[in-house]
Amino acid sequence: MSGPTPMDIFPLLDAELSARSEWMPNIGSLQFVNDPLKSGPYLNEDLKQIRRPNIGLYTLTSAQKNQLYLEHEARLCDILDMLESIDVTDRKESAEDRVLQELIRINRLKGIEWSGQRSKRGIKDAIVNTGYVYITTCCYCC
Repeated sequence: MSGPTPMDIFPLLDAELSARSEWMPNIGSLQFVNDPLKSGPYLNEDLKQIRRPNIGLYTLTSAQKNQLYLEHEARLCDILDMLESIDVTDRKESAEDRVLQELIRINRLKGIEWSGQRSKRGIKDAIVNTGYVYITTCCYCC
């Protein structure tokens, strides 16, 4: 018994991508190989870079808390690789666009986490807001 033909694969991919995009929660914390404080601000990666999972300056460790993100990213990249072997059609291009949009989304989440870790830290890693606060009060006297 053989697997699905290229045209049969699109409904399966559509279902998987829908489930993955809804299932992949916002990440709470990631552990990077490189120290965000020492490595500079996060710069968005281009499409060529995000097609290759977990490489470069923003590489994640294999820590348990990274596993959901790493698995999701690797699967999306595997789907892109698989799509490259299929002849060009509107359905293929639509699927590729969906995968790339999801990769962009999760890389933005990684960027938010990187930037958060670059914030000034207080006691026990509490984030300290060092911005100015302006308080205005109104007094309505009789």
